[in-house]
Amino acid sequence: FQRLTSVPDGLIHVPVTPFTANNNIDLDTFANVIEFLLRQDAKSLCVNLHLAENLNLTLEERKQLAKASVEITAGRTPVIIHVSTPGTDQAVELAHHAEEIGADCVMAIPPYYWKPPQEGIYEHFAAIMSATELPFIAYNSPLFMDGVGVSTETLVRLLERFPQFIGMK
Repeated sequence: FQRLTSVPDGLIHVPVTPFTANNNIDLDTFANVIEFLLRQDAKSLCVNLHLAENLNLTLEERKQLAKASVEITAGRTPVIIHVSTPGTDQAVELAHHAEEIGADCVMAIPPYYWKPPQEGIYEHFAAIMSATELPFIAYNSPLFMDGVGVSTETLVRLLERFPQFIGMK
């Protein structure tokens, strides 16, 4: 497949994060989950989304899952790495890592918990996109983010400045 130039059509599959009895990530089961999703004709995967325990994982665990997902899929479907964190520096670090491991795209929500103004959202997304050439998807979910969402004006500014900004989901 070719590099993403738009948000993938249809469902973006989100593999769950399995754990061992002693609360370590179970990479063998994770590989089985990804293989199952690929057998279901997954058109793309998004790794470390909130549905997959990312709020409970360390940055190193998130990197471990991101790297494993790219290796396991081996180019069979695009891998989108969710890089959201409450702060910009860690999101940038995760975006750098996604590019280093050969991911196909990064996705982020506006910084959560702090309820930033639109200029803060713009600067957060701009920092992530400035850190990598990977395509970028803004995940806009104000209903679940306590009213924090991306305005039309912020979206237009980002689209005008960053060619790798491929849209919102």
